[in-house]
Amino acid sequence: VLQGGFGANGDTWQWDGTTWTSQPSTLGTVNFPELAYDVRRQRVVLYSGGAINEWDGATWTAVPSAIVPPARNQLALAYDTARGEVVLFGGRDAGGSTEGRTWVWNGTIWAERTALAAPPRRTNHVMAFDSRRGVVVAFGGYDETFQLRDTTLEWDGATWSERVMATAVPVPRFDAAMGFDE
Repeated sequence: VLQGGFGANGDTWQWDGTTWTSQPSTLGTVNFPELAYDVRRQRVVLYSGGAINEWDGATWTAVPSAIVPPARNQLALAYDTARGEVVLFGGRDAGGSTEGRTWVWNGTIWAERTALAAPPRRTNHVMAFDSRRGVVVAFGGYDETFQLRDTTLEWDGATWSERVMATAVPVPRFDAAMGFDE
């Protein structure tokens, strides 16, 4: 599923491995969207600007929640298969400040997770779930001083930890893409 982005008109597209097919969408223009596939609930979860919508394969539905993360963009989203929840980390708030808070979506409600150790703030980073080790991995992006980072962070459902590498790491980067290769 492809949705939103600059230059798009809020259109939704699905790829079946051979063909892109335009899908009806009522979302309108969506800038800085982040998507994650909720395996347990079989829904694509879209977070953008403080709103959450879900795609069931045919329709986008706005999902009300009594609690929502404050509006932000340039965040990262990943589905944590081990815990059955979507993880949202970092981003830039409406005032331009870099966020370091972690939120999880269980399909019904957002909950802020206060990590045992405060994670470094990040924006424009990437995340993916490592199913072999049961952790969400985040890499790169900018920190709160707008310095480009080459650090690797891992979320185990309770805390973020920085992985210190003894060998070479990718050069610092932002707005990249990352996925897990089983």
